Amino acid sequence: MSKENLFSKKFDELFEKPKVSFFINRKYKSLFIIGLLLISSVLLLTVLIFPKQLHDMVTNFNSSIETYNRNMEELNESLDYTDTLVLKEKGLKLEHKPNYDNVKSYSPKMINGNIDFGNGYILKIKNNNYTIDKGSFNSLSIKAKEESMDKFHVASVDSLATYKFQITKYLDDYDQETKKTTYYTDTAYQTDSYISVYISDNLLDNLNVQVMKEKGAFYEVLPLTNVGQAQTGIIINSSINHSMFDNNENEIPSTYLTLYKYWIFPDGTGVYVQESKICYGRLTVDNDVNASVTSNLKEIDIFSQLYNGKQSLLTFIDSTFELQKK
Repeated sequence: MSKENLFSKKFDELFEKPKVSFFINRKYKSLFIIGLLLISSVLLLTVLIFPKQLHDMVTNFNSSIETYNRNMEELNESLDYTDTLVLKEKGLKLEHKPNYDNVKSYSPKMINGNIDFGNGYILKIKNNNYTIDKGSFNSLSIKAKEESMDKFHVASVDSLATYKFQITKYLDDYDQETKKTTYYTDTAYQTDSYISVYISDNLLDNLNVQVMKEKGAFYEVLPLTNVGQAQTGIIINSSINHSMFDNNENEIPSTYLTLYKYWIFPDGTGVYVQESKICYGRLTVDNDVNASVTSNLKEIDIFSQLYNGKQSLLTFIDSTFELQKK
């Protein structure tokens, strides 16, 4: 649309319904004409000048965004890892997106060590050997939030509660030739393990995992059976560890393994827990589309043993935290 036509349109919209009685008096008619000339001048200046100012402002804003994105790309290239929204990258989605204007806030409550989210779900802590190190229940209020469209979205989660578990650790020895681990029960000792429960207003948008770029590092998402309408699963983040050596200063093949267990509520709000361990050897999973989640979980169970086949990092995480419908 031309500037002249735009001016005519604005003029018509402003004065399309003048009252006839307004023109009866010649004096007022003269004042009206003068007023029209003044208004016309202002409108003309607005049409001619303001669009340029607006255009300049938008151009500067877009330029700033491009500079920010370019700097973030350069920074990401220089890092040893890649920040990855693993659930989003693997294509997990909500079955039915809520109306975000009407969603209710979450005010979770702790009841006998379990977390009641007030939405029909409760996170059960199925291990009596713990104390609660800290919680954020008195001040925390979470409301489901729509997905961010920013290219470099900054993931944000809140720590809802931290549990301190007393666990038994065993000194061990790894034989590189047989690739077997020997555990020494006579030197077992008690130690504390801290595991936090994290909550997010949009878990798909905020569960960020730092995946190492080194060859052999990988992540995998293994969805499990839904709890009601809540999605759940296990996330593996595996990277090469270079901190273990034998008596001859030869590096012992080992892996830094982090396991996550997540739950996504129907509105997109969600929680997760995580724990890490250095394991002997190199972990691999079957990426074949026909590979079963069960077979991969079995491999992780064997790989992440804590003691002689009786417990693993996987079984500890999976059996300790269980989401249930009330």
